[in-house]
Amino acid sequence: MTGNFDFSKARNPEITAILAAIDACLDSPGVVQGGAAIDVMKTGVVTLGGHNPTSIVFLGSDGEASIKGIVAVGAGFVLANGLTLIADVDGIGDKTATFVATVGSHKSGLNPSIDLHLGEDYKFNIQVDDDVGGPQLVELTLGSCTDGTATAAEMEATIQALGGVYAGVTVSYTGTPVTDYYTISSGTLGSGSKIRVTRAVDHNITEELKIGPDGGAADTDGTGDAVNIALATIDEVIVRLNTDLTDSIAAADGNYVRITSKTTGAASSIAVNAASTADLILGITGAAYGKVGMSMANDMADANYVVMAQVVGGCPCGLGISIDNRATTGFDIMCENEASVADIMVLIAGLEGA
Repeated sequence: MTGNFDFSKARNPEITAILAAIDACLDSPGVVQGGAAIDVMKTGVVTLGGHNPTSIVFLGSDGEASIKGIVAVGAGFVLANGLTLIADVDGIGDKTATFVATVGSHKSGLNPSIDLHLGEDYKFNIQVDDDVGGPQLVELTLGSCTDGTATAAEMEATIQALGGVYAGVTVSYTGTPVTDYYTISSGTLGSGSKIRVTRAVDHNITEELKIGPDGGAADTDGTGDAVNIALATIDEVIVRLNTDLTDSIAAADGNYVRITSKTTGAASSIAVNAASTADLILGITGAAYGKVGMSMANDMADANYVVMAQVVGGCPCGLGISIDNRATTGFDIMCENEASVADIMVLIAGLEGA
């Protein structure tokens, strides 16, 4: 199997030559030149993963490529409509997860009153994003309401002064008389974004503004991947990633997001495209590769073991290899031709850990 050590190939001529080279380094049976003892020797064949490095681990079987985000969710991930995470999983090609969210709004009926400064009514109630405090009373200063733009600005300032979720509300005036209208918009985007307007008990002005239940006003609730895309939860992020990045699995890892390839071994890989716009927000960047497992009983006692490697069939130009990052748990194979998927015969000799 690609990426696995195949001990059935241990009698190939290349392995025989490697064993002879090790024998030549022995002062006496079981002792490496220089006096270090040997109590384990493993041979096998591994197929390079088409990238650098191809990582070998002593314990267990083949492992999958996985990237754990480095940004904790906190109160929520501060995403926005249209942000992306682009990833190439297993070399299949880039796929893009795009976060989507729209704003909730309330649009007045056509041809509302725009010059209110001589009027008597000045109140209405508003509730934003299902605020648990319920509808809030808005009391306009009519002297500021001299035309459509000025009236919209007065509504916006008065609503924002309520604070909390109301602080992000915007109000616009569009068009010219007869076809003109006001739009009150939530300051959030997502499925929880919404505006509700109701009549005040006295001095109600919804009739003049044609908002709330009067004059053909209409509500448009927000939609999207999160209740509030600027405070997206881990679960909300995972749903979008798993919907769009179908070659990987996104899951929570504590307070972080992790994406993992569905395959294992040297060919398993994840590469996040730097053109992504949500990568830094989620802390998911760079590349990761699967590991080839040797299924040994123990790790090595130290990192002073010997690794000998040879390209199957000789060493053609452009396939120079090296052994890097030796650790008690495994090592990396680096290839001059990073895209190579050549078979490499290896021999490991040294002290086995407990």
